[in-house]
Amino acid sequence: MLKKKRAMRIFLGNAPWLKEGYYGVRAGSRWPHFEKENHRYMPFPFFLAYAAALLEKHNFEVLLVDGVAEKVNEEVFFSRFRDFQPDLIILEVSTVSLNVDLEIAKFLKKYFGKEVKISFSGLHYGMYNTDFLKKHTFVDFVFKGEYEYILLELAQCI
Repeated sequence: MLKKKRAMRIFLGNAPWLKEGYYGVRAGSRWPHFEKENHRYMPFPFFLAYAAALLEKHNFEVLLVDGVAEKVNEEVFFSRFRDFQPDLIILEVSTVSLNVDLEIAKFLKKYFGKEVKISFSGLHYGMYNTDFLKKHTFVDFVFKGEYEYILLELAQCI
């Protein structure tokens, strides 16, 4: 009897971005920035949600984690990756959070290995330069603008 191949697992994430007394707002915001801990501003991660819905419609196994909205720390965020065991990871990034975003991607590539592909999306102009991928070899792809259909094509090709 042939073993049925499992659906590709795709993790879409808005990683926690914290500093003492503040939380970072990134996905869904036109201007990524820090908000005071007691504020209630929390934009909806539209691009991540659109991509997740399209992928699910095409029978991919999808997990979207908004670590900012869920107010989780990096340890809890990483546990969601470990439990899900993704094949492809999409992280929302921004220029002001890029150092944190790069460290997360580097950790994930080291943890999962080369088999797992890591992609960036979001508001960081510098990642659209080909030198970005040469310099950050742990990032496999970057998405620009409204990327859900390009992501779908990529997932289907992988």
